Amino acid sequence: MPVFYAVTTDFGPLGLRLLTDRQGATAVHAHAWDNATQQACSFQLAADGGGRCFPFAVPAAYASDNCTSVIAEIARGVYPEPYADYVREWQGDVCSGGLVMRLRGDVIVAPERTSTRTPADGCRSMSHHLACSVENNTYCNAGDQLGLDAFVAASIEIDTGEE
Repeated sequence: MPVFYAVTTDFGPLGLRLLTDRQGATAVHAHAWDNATQQACSFQLAADGGGRCFPFAVPAAYASDNCTSVIAEIARGVYPEPYADYVREWQGDVCSGGLVMRLRGDVIVAPERTSTRTPADGCRSMSHHLACSVENNTYCNAGDQLGLDAFVAASIEIDTGEE
């Protein structure tokens, strides 16, 4: 069985973590690393319009038809436990929205129906798939929104090669 090592290169609050083979020659996985929280993260659009390096998270679902009661619907085998500590929720529409993060709460009994909200489609009921997914999913409460300042801010700069 191969042995893998994590190598982190620091850039202030962020690092780049490479998972390599024993000789350090083959990078098998790379991701940004938040040095403050000691978690892998990826750059995504935040609800305040800026870029943030958010930790891996499960998407929000809703225990209501009007998308007001935020929960986490965790597909077993798709979202391993270390990455299921956060719930990501899109707020707003396609042109003026972005992500907010919540902590995943305690496990709850599966709701009668769930809904999802997408930037393009808005809120839609997913009750048609719930019968088969209840046995394959874990449902959890989602906590209050976390402040965006808890996550490393980022901006995109494009190097055009011109001075």
